[in-house]
Amino acid sequence: MSKKITNSQVGSLAYILILLNYLGTTSDSIIPLVKQDSWISIILAFLIGIIPLFIFLKIMDYEPDLNIIEKNKVLFGKVFGNIINLVLAIFFFFSVIYSFWNLISFLGSQYLHRTPPIFIGICTCICIIYLLQGMKVKI
Repeated sequence: MSKKITNSQVGSLAYILILLNYLGTTSDSIIPLVKQDSWISIILAFLIGIIPLFIFLKIMDYEPDLNIIEKNKVLFGKVFGNIINLVLAIFFFFSVIYSFWNLISFLGSQYLHRTPPIFIGICTCICIIYLLQGMKVKI
């Protein structure tokens, strides 16, 4: 039994991921580097980033019964669809790793400054696995 993801859930997830990446990278790298022209780069990133969001929403509306992997195979063919699925999987893998690294860095710098980061990561992974087991998600 598969659960459907609504557009509001996709929008909420996208907002959280965009906010997380903005706070982690933009404030530390772009703003001190370019000073007064940083607002231009933020507007350009928004305009460039909204295009894939519209493409994603159109793909999600195409066949509501299929998941994103199957939709890519139907829309783009078996070979090119598999390539797109591989690129998406790699992108999400690195995005999750980067977000997890930001979380561990935040926990280490704000709350656990004397604790080794590897120990914070192991404890956080144990908590995540425990929560996933409670939700009955197969890992």
